[in-house]
Amino acid sequence: RPFGNLIAGDSPGIGIGNVNDGQNNFPFWGDIDEISLYNRALTSSEIQAIFNAGSAGACPPGSGPSCAPPPAGIVSWWPGENSASDAAGANSGAWTGGGSLNSYASGEVNKAMQFDGTHRDRVDLGNPANLQLQNFTIEAWIKRASASVASFDENFADGSIAGPGGYVIGYGAGGYGVVLQDDGTLALTQNSVNDTHVSPVITDTN
Repeated sequence: RPFGNLIAGDSPGIGIGNVNDGQNNFPFWGDIDEISLYNRALTSSEIQAIFNAGSAGACPPGSGPSCAPPPAGIVSWWPGENSASDAAGANSGAWTGGGSLNSYASGEVNKAMQFDGTHRDRVDLGNPANLQLQNFTIEAWIKRASASVASFDENFADGSIAGPGGYVIGYGAGGYGVVLQDDGTLALTQNSVNDTHVSPVITDTN
């Protein structure tokens, strides 16, 4: 249950590709595809089914039989198909920052959001109540741009110093975040609190 009391003075919000608040800054360098949030813990078989679907992805309306139906409890889903729109709810995002914004690349499923790891870049999702989750699953395909560097910003360095890691998704101070560290470790953490939890993931080599 890694969601604490949001720190109002830090303008808390949730962001894709970075933590979204007025205090912290660890932008991710690479591609993020099919990121979604569920209001419960998915079972191992549900996670495996999503993984097995591969490039067919989760099923939007009218999809073919090879895709995976999204498990129950999906709150928001950002496929990254040349937009930051929410395909499952009302939490569409807006690109913000000072680097390469509104950028997309080939992803695991069609297109993916592409981040350059600098200048506070992120997709800003605001501070919606239905994303202030206590029990949840975060699902995404991610591809780092470098085997050794996950972010170019050491908090406020804005591109001049390689940071210790980049946020795949992050709520403002007091909220949850998924961080890819430089050594390839994925961590689920409560931002600004010394409390990091190991999260189960399935990975491949692509």
